[in-house]
Order: sequence, then C-alpha cells, then structure tokens
Amino acid sequence: MLLKSPPLLGFCAYSGTGKTTLLTQLIPVLKEHGLKIGLVKHAHSGFDTDLPGKDSYKLRKAGACEMLVASAKRWALVHETPEKTRDPVLEELLPHLSLEDLDLVLVEGFKHESLPKIELHRPSLGKPYLFPNVPGIIALATDLAPREDIKIPVLDINKIDKIAAIESRGFVFASAVSYLLKKPFILFRKKNKLPSDTHSVDFELEYGTATIEVHKDSIDKDDSVLIIDDLIATGGTAEAAAKLVEMSNAKIAAFVFAINLFDLGGSDNLIKKGYKVENLMDFPGH
Repeated sequence: MLLKSPPLLGFCAYSGTGKTTLLTQLIPVLKEHGLKIGLVKHAHSGFDTDLPGKDSYKLRKAGACEMLVASAKRWALVHETPEKTRDPVLEELLPHLSLEDLDLVLVEGFKHESLPKIELHRPSLGKPYLFPNVPGIIALATDLAPREDIKIPVLDINKIDKIAAIESRGFVFASAVSYLLKKPFILFRKKNKLPSDTHSVDFELEYGTATIEVHKDSIDKDDSVLIIDDLIATGGTAEAAAKLVEMSNAKIAAFVFAINLFDLGGSDNLIKKGYKVENLMDFPGH
C-alpha cells in the first residue's frame, strides 16, 4: 500500500459468517481504549445508503454525480460511478477517509488486497478455510477450535455474558465458574420452582417428559450464555435449555458437561445442531 495511512486490519470470511456482527462487537472495545476507528466495507454493486423520498436521494437521482449532506453532527458524501465496471481498490478509497484523524482502519471484505487480515470461520456453516489460499491472513477467529493443525494463531470469538446451570447438580459446577469469571449466574429450574414470570419448555427424557423454566428477566437480548451441567445422556434437557436461551433472543456460547455418556448420543446431537460442546470426561451409558 503506497498511501501513507494508519495501520490497516482486514476481516475476511464467506458471506453470512458474521463479519459485521463481529466488528460491531469489536469497535466499542477499541473505542474504550481510546482508538479512533475508520472502516471500509465492500458491498455489492447495487447498494445504496440513501433513502427514497429524501431530498438527497431526489437530487442524486436528478443527476448529481456527487452529493454531500452535512450537519453539525456528521457529513456524508455519495459519489456515483456508473461508468465503472470493476470494484475499487483500497488505495483509491482510503484517501476519502480522514486518515490523519484515525488510529486504525478496519477493512471488511477486500480479501485479495495486500494487508494483514483475520479470517472469521464458523465450522457449523460447512465452508472450507480461506487460509492459506487468501494472502495476508495472520489469525483465525472461530467459535470452535479447529481439529486440524492451523499454522496461525486461533482466536476464540465466544463472548460469555452469563453462566447458566441446569437443575440441580449443574448448580454446583456453574456457581464456581460464575464466581471465578465474575459473571451473572442463571438458574434453569424444574416447573413451578421459580417465583416470577418464566419462559417454559417441555421436553422428552429417557424415562418420560419434563418441563424446564427460566425467569424472563434473567437473560437479555443478544446475551452470550455458557450452559453448564454435570452430565449429558440423550441431550433432551440440554436442548430444552438451548430453547430457553433462544426464546430470550440470546445465543449460546457453549455447553460444558462434566460427564458425557457418549454412546447415548446427546453430545453428538448438540454438535450436529451447530453448538460448541466441551466434555470433561467420557463414559459409556450402557
């Protein structure tokens, strides 16, 4: 990159992997450390940042090849390039940023450009790695550690907001983890054992049916919840716990079980559904 600019860091992945979601979590952290962040994002050829009916939209559609809208709080420049047949390169785009005011420029997409990049990879999507075929990848960010040997650093993107335990022996393990990580502790309890309004899920057990509940105000939207229990057999209780988290519009960081009765298939079923699972010990269930 011939242009003098702040450090650049790229993020590359297949479409639908969650690059933007990851960046929306990363940028506030960088901002808390006093960094001023710029961002360049690759988009499809027909994208538009303007809204039909707005004056700026009408003026652009009337034929203005550049439209700058400004106020005391922000300004935005839209530059039309209908004659272009190829995507722009970073060296053409970076001068449009206020580079002298920025500490770091994050780049989403532009995977074939020559800059250091972090690859975002989610094994549940069934896509191959971009590394080492895409140049410049310096680290792999993933929600599940790769089984094969990867010759670059591997970053765990599972952010844990809360620790949840399944009644009742799970409380013993999860309470200790909650204390050590200084994270809120959530109880998944049997029916009618919680005093306030609850989410409720009915599920099948090896020996019948049951119901598991959680307080509606225990889990906030977009929380990342680590679920801990002492044992997994067929996995019915764990799947019900997952439904409680998802009913709260939150996500599961991972499941952790002290014992996996591996021949009953519960752990494997969770993995097939795309959940991250860690088992401390494996024993046969029969």
